[in-house]
Amino acid sequence: MEHRSFIPVTRLLAMLGQWEPAAPTDADGGVASGPGIPKYVALADAIGARIHDGEAAGGLRLPSERELAGRLGVSRGTVVSAYALLEERELVERRRGSGTWVRAVVAPMTAADRRHGLWSLYRGAARPGQPDAERRDSDDPIDLAIGAPRDIPEVLIEGIGWAAEQLRGMRDHGYHAGGVMVARRAIADRYTRAGVPTEPEQIVVTAGAQSAVSLVARLYLAQHAPVAIETPAYPGAIEAFQRAGGTLVPVPRDIDGPRPEALAAVLAARPTPLVYVVPDVHNPTGDVISLTRRRRLVAVAEEHDALLLEDSTLTQLSYAPPPPSLLELAPPGRVLQVGSMSKELWGGLRVGWIRVHDPHLADRIARLQAADSFGTDVVTQLAVAWAMPRAAEVVAERRVALGQRMTLLRELLAEHLPDWQVHPPRGGGSLWARLPEEAAEQLLALARRRGVSVVPGNACAVGDAFGDHVRLAAWAGEEELRLGVERLAAAWGDVTGHPPAGTPRPARVAPRAWDAKDVVSP
Repeated sequence: MEHRSFIPVTRLLAMLGQWEPAAPTDADGGVASGPGIPKYVALADAIGARIHDGEAAGGLRLPSERELAGRLGVSRGTVVSAYALLEERELVERRRGSGTWVRAVVAPMTAADRRHGLWSLYRGAARPGQPDAERRDSDDPIDLAIGAPRDIPEVLIEGIGWAAEQLRGMRDHGYHAGGVMVARRAIADRYTRAGVPTEPEQIVVTAGAQSAVSLVARLYLAQHAPVAIETPAYPGAIEAFQRAGGTLVPVPRDIDGPRPEALAAVLAARPTPLVYVVPDVHNPTGDVISLTRRRRLVAVAEEHDALLLEDSTLTQLSYAPPPPSLLELAPPGRVLQVGSMSKELWGGLRVGWIRVHDPHLADRIARLQAADSFGTDVVTQLAVAWAMPRAAEVVAERRVALGQRMTLLRELLAEHLPDWQVHPPRGGGSLWARLPEEAAEQLLALARRRGVSVVPGNACAVGDAFGDHVRLAAWAGEEELRLGVERLAAAWGDVTGHPPAGTPRPARVAPRAWDAKDVVSP
């Protein structure tokens, strides 16, 4: 009997049977008007089921994309996206020059796992057994996913030099779970200068804003405890709350922020200890919550005795001065605020903080941090302490540059992808765009092959939503933005089957990762 190391296309067709998604139905059994399951998802699900039940055994090569597409009567892009989704689920592996191979079966992915997979995917995290060199087989990938500065400002380099000098005479063990006092004082002084009197004992220094969110989540969320979170939301916050064991309860938002009546309904339904809000330069939309809406949100939290966790990471990058923070508007103790210097100075600068009202609470958070680590290294904290009061000019320049790049990005999208609906941000470097159809994951896979990375909208979702959105970052240089949008337009042509004229061949890039007047109606 002949031994084969591949699955013949006829055999795979027999395994799949009737795999195409049925049209969606309404309550009366008729055909519904809404979108059904995308074909590439249905195909990936069908092949994945055969892998899980052992019929498509590990170590066998699947048919080529072109061959399978021809036999199924679908576009090659559908098969490419299906294989990419199977790879994301870690059921297959793509070997350069030799096709797509079935891997050993892993546990089925939960919805949370799947979202985490998307988050890791666009950040470029390596999969198990996949060396970094295999992931980056193009010399010029364009990153429109990561929203952080690429250049290191001179003030930070000077701060690192100053920090190194301080070590010469230092007599200290370096273990400070709440942060070294000079860094806590610098952060407290920043609050005081902004009109919020703060003492160093009210500050806990953390390894970035996401670490700060994680610490608060671990402190306040018992297993399966609910946390109210506006949606869409920052993927890192979603991940932090899930890892802490919390149950995410979505609060719908409009251009003005989380809807107060929706938040009130969530808080009235069951005791909810924590509400996560990004009032200034919301991630991913770039919105800034109005003063009236902020006051209403504070009132709702007061009425239901809920703690507000305010993320101020992007506040300084608002194109215009934002209204007073929730921390300023709320009674003492109602708001915990987290912040970071990663967007203002450099993404690799892992220094964040939590500002609390009660120093005893700061001590509790510091002890919790000490259970895992002792926070950020002392040298980095010293560098930030030196740079923070001297960074105003750098931040002002970033605001101007981001505004210019955002204008360019919107112009490029209008030129190359005119059927996309673009949500104009009011700060920061992220752009939220709506696609004409629910194809964000498919676009992610095909865009990576074209040499450009984006964030699929469902990575920003609580639950199954925003599959028709993407988040784009405007932090790249002008030429990178131009080339990135051209590649993105080519990838969208791969999705729709209508590539723009003069579309180049795909680059060999391995996987990486509302106001009605402001949004054009479909």
